[in-house]
Amino acid sequence: MGVDKARLPLRGRPMAEVVADVLRDAGCERVFLIRRGPPDGLPWQSTVIREDTTLPRHVLSGFVTALDASHGDTVLVAACDLFELDRSACRKVIGHPRAVAWGEEGPGILAHLTPEDRADLFDVVTEGGSFRRWAKQRPRVDVHGALANANRWSELGVEHPLDTLVSTLGLAGEAAERAAEGERSRLAAHGCLLP
Repeated sequence: MGVDKARLPLRGRPMAEVVADVLRDAGCERVFLIRRGPPDGLPWQSTVIREDTTLPRHVLSGFVTALDASHGDTVLVAACDLFELDRSACRKVIGHPRAVAWGEEGPGILAHLTPEDRADLFDVVTEGGSFRRWAKQRPRVDVHGALANANRWSELGVEHPLDTLVSTLGLAGEAAERAAEGERSRLAAHGCLLP
């Protein structure tokens, strides 16, 4: 999508913060954003924990980091781009330790982890195993409709936010560029980034 999905605008805020609010709404007491790489210097409302970069780049690396940061607590993990995630889906998964949420297209990145899961997750990450194979070995919780993840602008209801704004206002040329830059600045002030 040309930009860090955690920073995509969803309802005028970074999508990761919207997902974090859903987790809080579902009863999660502490919510952290797991981020890979060096600090980005951008304002986050939620506490950011750096992913363990000694681990290979893998969808489950963040799961290992989340468990390490939990100090022995159970963890509910959710991908930052689950733009339709809701409180009821989270609560269903919270009610089933070690479960993975499944939707119409298979397992989603919404899972309830226990400290005992760390060794298995570490092995999957370091051996390059697949998320789907790992998920199939877990208890399954069906949460239809809540696991859609954003991979294209159109899934968020727009082709591209700036293009949508400019075409909606019927602008062209310099006026379109000024409007797009103003919207980019407005979103950046809320912590969102656009390509």
